Amino acid sequence: MSPDAFSRSVNGQRSFSALELIDLAEVLGTSMHWLATGEPDPYELKLSARHTFDPETRSHIAHDWRQAKEVVESAALAIRQADYKPKQDLVDLSSRSPTDAALMARRTLTGSAGADFVNSFPDAIEAAFGVPIFVYGHQHKFDAYAALINEVAFIVVEESGTWYRINWALAHELGHILRKDLLSPDTARDDSTAEAWANAFAAELLMPANRMREIDWNSLDDAALVKVVWDLQVSAEALSNRLSSGVVRGVRRQDLLQRPTIRTLEQFVGPFPVMTRSERFRRPRFPVALLDAHRRLVEESRSSGQTLAWMLGVPVEEINSSWGLPRENDLDSLTAAFGIADSAV
Repeated sequence: MSPDAFSRSVNGQRSFSALELIDLAEVLGTSMHWLATGEPDPYELKLSARHTFDPETRSHIAHDWRQAKEVVESAALAIRQADYKPKQDLVDLSSRSPTDAALMARRTLTGSAGADFVNSFPDAIEAAFGVPIFVYGHQHKFDAYAALINEVAFIVVEESGTWYRINWALAHELGHILRKDLLSPDTARDDSTAEAWANAFAAELLMPANRMREIDWNSLDDAALVKVVWDLQVSAEALSNRLSSGVVRGVRRQDLLQRPTIRTLEQFVGPFPVMTRSERFRRPRFPVALLDAHRRLVEESRSSGQTLAWMLGVPVEEINSSWGLPRENDLDSLTAAFGIADSAV
């Protein structure tokens, strides 16, 4: 816009066009709905509390919400296009302490997927809470985001071989969702309180206090200590922080937990088991129900197939090829048609 046109629009002498409002909203980091009404957009993407901590200055850095939106917008679009709705309503644990909330969540996960739910954590979360889990890469580096679109809460985590970081990220973001603190980036928020709550929730969910107290930490040799890290499927640093939090008193030997997790596990558990587990989140993962919903949209000619092609990692031309998509109701033939192993989806 020219300075004159902008000045006249601001002063009410001319109206902003729709395209100008879109550009203006992007520059200001807000929505057209807010510019037009002064109210939050009820359909706007909402995100979990987030801040970046600078260990050198010991201060929190404002988060780049525009980058966060870019990371999750593909998953949000897939949910919106399919008009996806979870099978159950989310439990509201916002009034609970993080410890109580984690205990309740752990009971739900265990009842749905068994005591070893962390072995297939994304599947367990989807089955227990109806929260879709996406794993994919992006041009921006990130760990994980919890988001809300059309009243559907979902989690996006970055492809990575560090399963222990992803397990923590999933637990942390699930905490935000169950606390119901997902807000529009324009909304004033207390990120520090929300982040502390989610961290405490994740620690209790993955490293329950009662299990920590059952272990005689000072009698463990190095191999036994590393086996605890392996069994919990968290990082050595996360376990060290948990032990330092006061949940267990008098733990003296934590020197081994200060070493890099992967190298320590390779030394005591072995390279092959570590390599095998590292493959768990190295490939994209999308909710099966969402894949199936987009397959039906393409079959019914209600979608161009772009989103399904993105999720399957194939050119859209293959989706719309003359032989068409498999018509079975399950995904077995779909994954076979594109040469995708079941574990990839």
